[in-house]
Amino acid sequence: PRRPPAAARGRRPAASCASETQGELAPLAPALSGATAHAQRVHTIDNFLTNGLAERLRARFADAHADPASLAAERFVWDYWHAPGQYRQLRTPAQDYFEAGGLWGELESALLRYGREELGCSALTPPWLSVYVSGMRQQWHSDARHGPWAFVLSLTDWEARRFSGGETQLLTDGALGYWDARSGASDGVAEMPQLIQQVEPLFNRLTVFDPRVPHCVAEVQGEMDPAKGRLVVHGWFAESVPRFEGGIGEGTERQAAAEEIINERLGELFTNLATLPACTGTLVVRLAIAADGSVPDAAVLTDTLQARPCGLDPLAVRAEVLAEVGDALGTLRFDPAASAGGESAIVLPLVFE
Repeated sequence: PRRPPAAARGRRPAASCASETQGELAPLAPALSGATAHAQRVHTIDNFLTNGLAERLRARFADAHADPASLAAERFVWDYWHAPGQYRQLRTPAQDYFEAGGLWGELESALLRYGREELGCSALTPPWLSVYVSGMRQQWHSDARHGPWAFVLSLTDWEARRFSGGETQLLTDGALGYWDARSGASDGVAEMPQLIQQVEPLFNRLTVFDPRVPHCVAEVQGEMDPAKGRLVVHGWFAESVPRFEGGIGEGTERQAAAEEIINERLGELFTNLATLPACTGTLVVRLAIAADGSVPDAAVLTDTLQARPCGLDPLAVRAEVLAEVGDALGTLRFDPAASAGGESAIVLPLVFE
């Protein structure tokens, strides 16, 4: 994974499928609360925006398109993005569109707060506001280079829609590992629910997913009015860096001391991980720090770890890597003074490359 937490940069040595790793691998790590056998590639948060912000964003768009004969400037900001055989949609920079009235500031703050607290990400790529009407879609693609998590925030009036399509679609683990005998996916009948996960863009739903997974937007059919089409804000969370909360807060001497302790432990962890089969993806762990400096809980917030092809059971490889991480982080101990006499927490992203 990347190191150290102060900069969240660097790479660990690539692990190989050495003969000594061919035996039975360890069970899922008990030291990481919330760890699961499979990676969690998709997260949906309904009613994401509060204080009526989603309704105000929607109203900003609806007002601009209420009168088809209007010559208001905001009706002329759309780029018709047409990449033959791949993309067809109307799009405009979300920041420019929602700058008026402070809407963009509220939206950006909500997204950044979620990214920092749940994903270990400190930044956004410049988001787009996109509209889809009949015949528009995104074909299958992946786009991991932009950041570890992609997001779609829907402002679509989904319950009143008169069109079909518009769902975000992602290949399932069964599709991605179709020919792996251990998955059993190719042994019987596989239909759409086994191969493709569909996420409906309900109004005010935030969908966050691993952009390495091939995904698309199902073609919209049956609606030519942009005011009634699929309307979404979308982009990527970027820059994986730790977050320090409570008495150990960012920018303090206590943070610097905590970073030294974490860096030393991560150095040991990287050495141990280099002897195991390699994984790729992002693991974000929240370390709860008690007043005595102990870590009573190391909780997985997000996890997209995937074992690289190695001839071993990928779930067993994941389990062993998670066990190693759990053992390293769960036994950390900080100076009691680091938490300033109260509870603190560190959101620690580990990026495996």
